[in-house]
Amino acid sequence: MNVKDAKVIMKEWVDTHAQTNDDFRGAFYIGSINWMEDEYEIPPSSDVDIKIVLDGGKPELGLNTFRYRDVLVDITYVGSEELGTAEDILQDFALACHFSTDCIISDPTGKLRQLQYTVSQQYAKRDWVIKRCELARNKSVNFLNLMDNASTLHEKLLLLTPTVGNLSHMLLTANLKDPPVTKCFMASQRTLKTYNNLELHELILDAMGIKNLSNTLIDQLYKTCINIFDVAVNYVETPSMFSQKIQVEARDNTLGTIQTQIDQGYPRESMMWVSVVHSTCQIVFINDAPHEVAAKHMPAFENLLDALSLSTVDAFQRKSEQIKDLTPKVWAMCETIMDENPQITD
Repeated sequence: MNVKDAKVIMKEWVDTHAQTNDDFRGAFYIGSINWMEDEYEIPPSSDVDIKIVLDGGKPELGLNTFRYRDVLVDITYVGSEELGTAEDILQDFALACHFSTDCIISDPTGKLRQLQYTVSQQYAKRDWVIKRCELARNKSVNFLNLMDNASTLHEKLLLLTPTVGNLSHMLLTANLKDPPVTKCFMASQRTLKTYNNLELHELILDAMGIKNLSNTLIDQLYKTCINIFDVAVNYVETPSMFSQKIQVEARDNTLGTIQTQIDQGYPRESMMWVSVVHSTCQIVFINDAPHEVAAKHMPAFENLLDALSLSTVDAFQRKSEQIKDLTPKVWAMCETIMDENPQITD
């Protein structure tokens, strides 16, 4: 299915399902679909990300990944007050990039169009780019602090991924690119290749513990991840970070994201998402599965930690210091990108 047809179907879903909520205030796309041509064929494993704006806060966490007329949909919510002003959005790297495009699906109050127009006019101004890069850096620091204080290795690994992932987001934000979650290392590698600094990419991979992994080992870890996922979906109940991705309905996207990166020649980069999926499944086993199930699958998780050289608390502490040393180098590269990108204005 191409992008144009998928958008027609998504508009239908919003009109017939989301818009019936009395608190509905709008909907917009927040994924890579915002940069795709109308005739681009969306792979069956790719989802279409939609943000629903509601008054009165967000609904309780429920099923948010599903297929609707052959389109895999991922729904998240934001309160209308939480969305804030155009200035609030311009400071938010996760939202501003989307509002710089024609991302609106439905806007019954007209507010989203006003926000989108203002953001699109100011998106490339250097002062706002700097603020968005600072936010990504601050998020990395915050996740690093959480990682340092986490009590278990599976929590530490899960928190390591956004810690390092936000370093990639800093680079992508500086280059006015969409900062994806699942493919952030692949995306930032392309940016760093453009600016002739692949050495920094290797340092980022090393910060995640995946720089020196062989293709054979990556293939083994990925296959194990598939098996672990297929067990965890039978038990997941307790909400946790990324637990919405451990659903039967999300399987094609959650695992397909990894395979896509491998197929495109980015096996090491795919290991960030392998780490997310595997550590999230480990949390599912601990929170929701019988003890014997958790015990059965613990050795597979230990193998992943061994591969990443992160099998002890001390190893994570060394990784923490490494990331602290790396962050200023990433910031310096952000400044170089902002200096050299002709789209960025004063």
